[in-house]
Amino acid sequence: MKTGKLAFRNVKRSFRDYVIYFITLSLGVCIFYVFNSFNAQNTLMNLTEAHKNSLKSLDLVMASLSVFITFILGFLMLYANNFLLRRRKKEFGMYMVLGMEPGTISRILITETLFVGLFSLAIGLIFGVLLSQCVCLLTARLLHTQIENFHLVFSASATVRAIIYFGLIFFVTLIFNVLAIGNRKPVSLLYAERKNESHKLPKTGISLVIFLLSVVMLGIGYSKVLTGLDALKSDTLYLFAGLTTLGTFLLFFSLSGFVLKLIQMHPKVYLKNLNMFVARQITSKLNTTWVSLSVVCLMLFVSIATLSSGLGLTRALAASLSDNTPFDASIVVDAGFLDDDSYNTYEGFEIKEALNKAGVDLDTFAKESESIRYYKSPSLTLSMGGERITADTYAVKLSEYNEILSMQGRATLSLSDTQYALSCSFPNQNLKDALSAYVRSGKSITVDGNVKLNPGADAFTTKPLFNATNQSSTVTLILPDAILDGHSTVKDVLNINYKTDSDNPAYSEEVMESLCKEAFSKLYAGEGMRLNLETKASVMGKNDSDMLVISYLAVYVGIVFLIAAAAVLSIRQLSETGDNIGRYALLKKIGAENKMVLRSILTQTGIYFAAPMVLAIFHSIIIISITARIVSLYNGVGILVSALFTAATLLLIYGGYFLATYLGSKTILARDYETQVRGEY
Repeated sequence: MKTGKLAFRNVKRSFRDYVIYFITLSLGVCIFYVFNSFNAQNTLMNLTEAHKNSLKSLDLVMASLSVFITFILGFLMLYANNFLLRRRKKEFGMYMVLGMEPGTISRILITETLFVGLFSLAIGLIFGVLLSQCVCLLTARLLHTQIENFHLVFSASATVRAIIYFGLIFFVTLIFNVLAIGNRKPVSLLYAERKNESHKLPKTGISLVIFLLSVVMLGIGYSKVLTGLDALKSDTLYLFAGLTTLGTFLLFFSLSGFVLKLIQMHPKVYLKNLNMFVARQITSKLNTTWVSLSVVCLMLFVSIATLSSGLGLTRALAASLSDNTPFDASIVVDAGFLDDDSYNTYEGFEIKEALNKAGVDLDTFAKESESIRYYKSPSLTLSMGGERITADTYAVKLSEYNEILSMQGRATLSLSDTQYALSCSFPNQNLKDALSAYVRSGKSITVDGNVKLNPGADAFTTKPLFNATNQSSTVTLILPDAILDGHSTVKDVLNINYKTDSDNPAYSEEVMESLCKEAFSKLYAGEGMRLNLETKASVMGKNDSDMLVISYLAVYVGIVFLIAAAAVLSIRQLSETGDNIGRYALLKKIGAENKMVLRSILTQTGIYFAAPMVLAIFHSIIIISITARIVSLYNGVGILVSALFTAATLLLIYGGYFLATYLGSKTILARDYETQVRGEY
C-alpha cells in the first residue's frame, strides 16, 4: 500500500483521536488570522487619517504579539502531538514487527501531520475570514464610523503570516515525530502504553503544613491588593503576582497528600457507587499532574483577568469621552512644570490677541469662544477612605467660569464676595465625595493670608472647563474676581465652538488645527511656553485608538490562553482515559454497570476541569476588584457587561472543551473497553 494512501486511511480511522488536536489547531489559525487582519479593514470603513493610523498601529502591535502567541500555540501543538503518538506507539510497533522500515514509518507520520495540518489550516482560515467580517463591524463601532459598501474582505498579509508561523509549528512537530519514533525498538513501542508513572504520595502531615502555607501566601497576596490605596503600586502588584504563583503551585502539590484521607473520613460518601475508584484516580492525577494543573490555573487566571479587566477599561474610556470634550477645541498655554510637579507661573496674556498677531482670525471659523485663566492657590487637606490626602488647587475667576458654563448651555453659579466654590472634573467618585463633604461641612478657606471665605450654595461642581484626553485630578477654586486680580497665572485656556460646515465650508477642522499650531510655533518658539491644542476630534481619535488596542489585546491574549489551558486539560484527561482502559475493564468484570463507569468518568473530568478554574476565579476576583474600582470612577460605569462577556466566553470555550473531553473519553471507552474485556490486549 502506498505511503500516502495508508497515511490518509490512518487519519480517517483515527479522527476521533485527532478531534481535539484538530479543533485546537483550527481555532488557533482562526484567532491568529482574525487578529492579524485589521489593516485590510480600511477599505470597508469611512476613516479619518487618525483612524487609519490607529488601525496601522494596531496591526503592528498584533503582529508583534503574534510572535509570542506562536510560541504558546507551538507548545500546545507539541503537547497534543505527544498524546497522539502515545496512543499510537503500539500501532507503530506492529508496523516494525511486520517488517516496515523506520524511514517508511517516518514518511507515514510526516504525511499524516501534513494532512491534519493542511486541513486544519484551511478550515481555520475559512472561519477566520468569516469571523473577521464580524470583527470589522465591531471595529467600526469602536471607531464611531460607518461601513461603506460592505463586502467580504480577505487579508493576504494575515494569511501569509498564518502560513509562515503555523508552517514553522508543523515543521517542528514533524521533527519531533521522526525523532520520537525513528530510534525506538519495536518492543519499547509495543509496551509503551503499559508503562505507568510512579510517584510516591507525600505524607499527610507534611501536605497539610504545605497546604496551610499556600493558603497563608494567597491570603497575604489578596489582602495586600484589597486593602489600602496603594493597590496599583508596582511593588504591591509584584508581591501579589509572586505570592499567587507560589501559593498556587504549593496548593496543588499539597492536595494529593490529604484529599484521599479527607474523603475516607466520610464512609457513606467514600463507599458509595464508584466513589472509592474516583477518589483514588483523582488523588493519582493530583500527584502526577500538579505542575500542569498549576500552570493551567495561572493561564486561566490571566485569561479571565485580561478579558474582564481589559474590556472594562475600554468601557470606562468610552463613558468618559463625552465629559472630557465639552467644546470643539481647547487651546491651553502654560510655562511648564517646576521640580515639585506644580505649574510654573507667568504674567499671563490673552490667547485671542496672540492668535490675531499671528494672523489667525477666530471669526472665520469660531461660532463662539471664551477664555479662562488659572491662578495658583493653596492646597486642601481631604479625608478619603480613612486616609488624609493633600490636593493641589488652582483658582479661576467667577465671571470667567460662568462664561465657560454658558458655552456649555449650563446654569451659571452665584457667589457673594465672601464665598467660594470647588470644582473637580476628574472621574474619581471617592475624590468627588470627599470634596462634596468638605464644602457641605461648611469649612472656610483663607486666601492671601487674611481673606476668609465660606462655601456658597451649590458650592461643588464637576463641570470640565476645557477639553482633555484625561481630566486632571487638580481641584479648582472658584473665587470672586477681585480676589484674584494681580495674582500670577499658571495656565491660560481658550475654548472654541466651531461654525458648522454650512456656515463656513472653507475651514475644515484639520485646517483650523494647522492654523493654531502654526501660529503658536511662530510666537513661542524658544520662549519656554507650551501649547496644547485638544480638539474634540483629536481626543476622540486618541480615545478610539486606546480602546482598539486595549480591547483587542485583551480578547486576543485572553482567548489564546483560555484555549491553551482548556486544551492541555482535555488532552491530559483523554490520555489518562486511554491509559486506564484496563482498570475500566476490571470494573466491568466485577459487575460495575456502564452508566456507573460513565458517571465516574464524568465526575473525574468535572473535578479535573473545575479545580484549576475555581482557584483561577478566586485569583481573578482580586484583579477584577481593582479594575472595578478604577472603572467605577468613570461616571459610575461598572464591569458587569465585560464580566458577562467573559463568563459567556468561558462557557463557550472552556465548557466546549469539557464536553468534547467527556465525549472523547466515552468514545475511547466504547472503542477500547470491549477489546480489553475480550482479552485481546
